[in-house]
Amino acid sequence: MSQIDKTNSIRNFRIKSQYIFSLAIEKVKEIRNKEKSEDIKKYYSYVRALPSLIINNGLIGTLLFYKSKRETVYNSIIYILTEIFKPYKDFSQNNKYNKSQSENDNDLLLDYISGLDSNMLRLLTNEVLLISLYLKRVVEALLKEDIKE
Repeated sequence: MSQIDKTNSIRNFRIKSQYIFSLAIEKVKEIRNKEKSEDIKKYYSYVRALPSLIINNGLIGTLLFYKSKRETVYNSIIYILTEIFKPYKDFSQNNKYNKSQSENDNDLLLDYISGLDSNMLRLLTNEVLLISLYLKRVVEALLKEDIKE
């Protein structure tokens, strides 16, 4: 790998990391402003558990578990993951997922995952794990004061 390729790779990673981080901050602030304090505590707990759930149960199992819970907090976590993932090339170019508003945005990520082969699923799992780690860090930084109250 040449020096230019390494530099471009680092630059692309930095841009992707900054993008994920900025969207995570935006979404967590939205949650903080509109949720009740008891929901914020649940949100804090569920987001902190998300990376380990993905590692232990896989991406599909974790998303299905969160979807089955029917609580608005779980649904908001799936919504945030979907919103952060929407600009990714394969996800946004697929006409089925390019609608401005679907009947249920929380189903978009699960529908997308259902059509992937095993290699793409593994790559997507790594991407969602990265997103969930950033989301966890942002939640720990921004919501810690709200939990103590």
